[in-house]
Amino acid sequence: MKRYLPVMFISPALILLFVFVFLPILFTIFLSFVNWNMIGPNIQFVGLKNYINLITEKHFWVASYNSLLYAIIAIVLDLILPYITAYAITRVKSSWHSLYKILIFLPTTLSLAVGSIIFLWLYNPVLGPFSYFLKEIGYKTPIGFLTDYHLVIYSLSIIVGWKLFGYNVIILLSSL
Repeated sequence: MKRYLPVMFISPALILLFVFVFLPILFTIFLSFVNWNMIGPNIQFVGLKNYINLITEKHFWVASYNSLLYAIIAIVLDLILPYITAYAITRVKSSWHSLYKILIFLPTTLSLAVGSIIFLWLYNPVLGPFSYFLKEIGYKTPIGFLTDYHLVIYSLSIIVGWKLFGYNVIILLSSL
């Protein structure tokens, strides 16, 4: 009995892992090789045709580029900058040391709705501070930070990076 005790303890977790992770992954792989509307019983095996259609689709490459760009921005904003900030905080020997940590962590405590409203105001093309600053330095037309398809990925990345920045700094501070 003692010999099977570790197996008995780990078997519920393995069963759940198999049912909720491995089976859906295997079913998804199966679905990628068939043409099926998931309503009727007619399943037609198409082999690699779905993959060929995918890589020849123009929107796939645009989406892949956007995903890669977002991942690169996220790595910089959510890992590299928090690491540099955490390192700098550990080197500061001041009575303000705790205040720095609190102020950096503050955006993490705000709800996503409040953060969204703040950035809607900041990104406002007519009345927002970013647009005002750009007008002051000579840029004439209002910029749609959230409507221009060239800028929206950067604008949204900044919002997410701002929201996660403080949390990542605190986590990295604990490891330094």
